[in-house]
Amino acid sequence: MPRALVFGILPLTCFALACGSSASSGGATDGGAGSGGSATGGASSGGAGGSAGSGTGGSAGSGTGGSGTGGSGTGGSGTGGSASCTPTGGSGTLAVSCDDVNLAVLALPGKPTAVRVTGRLVAANGTCLLPESIDLVRPDKSVLQTLSGTGKAQKSWDTSLWGSGDAHLEMVARCKDELDRIEPYGIIVKGKADGGSFEAKCGTGVESGSSWPPRVMLTCHSGLADPPAFGNAMVQPMGPFVSTQLMGQLPHPPGPGITSVASDIRIVPFQSSFGGGTPTPPFNTSGWQTSVSETTIPVTGQVSTNLNAFTDKDVLGAACPLPSPMDAMPPTPPPIFFARLTGQGPAGAFSGELVVRMCTRTTK
Repeated sequence: MPRALVFGILPLTCFALACGSSASSGGATDGGAGSGGSATGGASSGGAGGSAGSGTGGSAGSGTGGSGTGGSGTGGSGTGGSASCTPTGGSGTLAVSCDDVNLAVLALPGKPTAVRVTGRLVAANGTCLLPESIDLVRPDKSVLQTLSGTGKAQKSWDTSLWGSGDAHLEMVARCKDELDRIEPYGIIVKGKADGGSFEAKCGTGVESGSSWPPRVMLTCHSGLADPPAFGNAMVQPMGPFVSTQLMGQLPHPPGPGITSVASDIRIVPFQSSFGGGTPTPPFNTSGWQTSVSETTIPVTGQVSTNLNAFTDKDVLGAACPLPSPMDAMPPTPPPIFFARLTGQGPAGAFSGELVVRMCTRTTK
């Protein structure tokens, strides 16, 4: 059965140092047999020393066989909630889709390994949605694990925490392979909504087709209570040098945050299987000048350590290419990558995978 490839476009994002053409567009959605719509928007990150903000995009498209949503935008894996709301209830069933899902496996000393599921629910703007259960579904459609919702409602288009619990051993084992992270499980979210109830599905095994960026990703962390969030990067000329900047947020519980991030950062690129070119193998980078400061993430109000890393070399290479020409048909889906960070935090040494969904490269 032929599969239709649909691309969305992200809103332009300006960083503290410069505004450049984006190397990441809204995700391409392969709608399968149906005609999926595209969605744009998501959260965006502030520049160096800034704090991550939450933005909203257009409305979700509707599909008749495909996923009906576009890519995940640049939101990454936010861990907080959205502005408080209460579903109005009713007897109807709302059409809701999901994307930007991070299954974060978190290992802390002396505690069971946990999983936190964050993501974005897409319906009409302003719709109040209360996730009550989250099924993690294997590609063969069997359910690996069901998590209860947090009991906190969210507005449509906000990326927030859906649920958490002890991580299944199968999921923990997948952390040993740094490349086995793209849509390892599908997601089914059920809950209450304005006007009634909803069921949202995204990822392998629960909907047809595929998308880029992936609707669901698995990240693995040690020594952190929350996964890193809102990753962005930029490569640009600066006189005789080519500078690289990496930015992100490291949310944490109230109290001390991350005190240092090491100058060695491992890059794990992921490339679309439909027209994305040859995948770049994981590689190590070094010589980053890193700085951290405490901030609060708007909308969620969660305290966070703001990370800014800089080097006067082009260390990202093919993991951050120039954007595809606007007239390319179809445009080449840009890669995304994990930046594996290490350092010191409240629980001692940590390692965490920052999902970088947008990397901007400029030539002037």
